[in-house]
Amino acid sequence: MQVSAIIDKLPESWKEFAKVLRHKQKELSIEAIITRLRVEEEARNQDKAVELNGANGTKKNGSMAQANVTEEPLVAMITEINILDGLGGWWIDSGATRHVCHDKAWFKTYSIFEDKKKIMLGDSHTTDVLGTGEPTKSLYKFLGHAEQVMSVDFHPTKLDLLCSCDSNNEIRLWNVSQYACTRVSKGATKQVRFQPQFGKLLATAAENGINLIDVETDSLQFYLKGHVKDVLSICWDTSGKYIASISEDSARVWSAVSGGKCIHELHSNGNKFRSCTFHPGYSQLLIIGGYQSLELWNPTESSKTRLVPAHNGLIAALADSPETEMVASASS
Repeated sequence: MQVSAIIDKLPESWKEFAKVLRHKQKELSIEAIITRLRVEEEARNQDKAVELNGANGTKKNGSMAQANVTEEPLVAMITEINILDGLGGWWIDSGATRHVCHDKAWFKTYSIFEDKKKIMLGDSHTTDVLGTGEPTKSLYKFLGHAEQVMSVDFHPTKLDLLCSCDSNNEIRLWNVSQYACTRVSKGATKQVRFQPQFGKLLATAAENGINLIDVETDSLQFYLKGHVKDVLSICWDTSGKYIASISEDSARVWSAVSGGKCIHELHSNGNKFRSCTFHPGYSQLLIIGGYQSLELWNPTESSKTRLVPAHNGLIAALADSPETEMVASASS
């Protein structure tokens, strides 16, 4: 009860971190959660300092201020799955925000801090950090797909569970802690997405349909059919109750709690659709990536969209950040 009370009293800006803690609260003691909070607070303070330095100009040597962290320790490449691991000099913790190595040879780029910096470790001790950089390469490759890997996604609560699919309709589940494939099945050629918060369902896009698969039993729960052309992108809303799908000529929103029923549909007015994501701050707003522009659609209000110029080419991918409530786009 004490652990739960502490989590419930966290500020709104910590809501995503609170979600992670709630999934683990049975395993956490009072001492453990206090340590986790201290580590997170230290990380946030350092991030703010980095942002301020970047906004205030350049360092003495004229280069822009740089972040003092190595982000995204778990990296997925397009043709094979690569993961940075804790062996060979790296200290890796999947729940941490700072990742440390004692050997500069492991860095592709490296710059020394002008002023000493510290990071807080999991046991509440601090250590000096001399510099920052990008890792040279991945240490492990998860091999098994015979064709090009099209999509990867991590489970929202089981942090060592990774899913991937290839262009040959093959789905693989991987245990990243054991560096092993745990299951092979069929049913995805474009994209795989775990259901947010719960992770009970896995949504997969294959040809012009969407499969909703029970993660534990690998059984098909619903098959969502309605698109005429191939489904190019799928995404869940933050509640995990609704899923959107995109083909080049239409967008659909489906209800996972109503048997996979299509509840909204939008047809393209000439701008071919390619990618989609729900806005992390406005859960009913679907953002659709097309050629050079984004279309903002609230399906509960109308079938009209707001067009926002964004890129010079086709917007191939969209990603959202619940922490900052921002959306990133990438064009091809």
